[in-house]
Amino acid sequence: MWLQKRVGNGWVTRSKQAKTIKQGCGSVARTNAKANCGGIVAKTTWRTMVDVDIIGVADSPEVLITKSQTLWCNQ
Repeated sequence: MWLQKRVGNGWVTRSKQAKTIKQGCGSVARTNAKANCGGIVAKTTWRTMVDVDIIGVADSPEVLITKSQTLWCNQ
């Protein structure tokens, strides 16, 4: 999972997290990417990208990109 911030016309990764989760672990087996807000608070647009790989199975290079959100947080 990557947490990305909009900078100009592109996106910059501010945080990333990888985790191996076993089948059937339920909602407690989650991963997240997080970043603290900086000293300057401004409206900033954020999104996450998620890539799921199943061990031992070939998959496509596609990733899920969430809908961007503009928040009062700048880092």
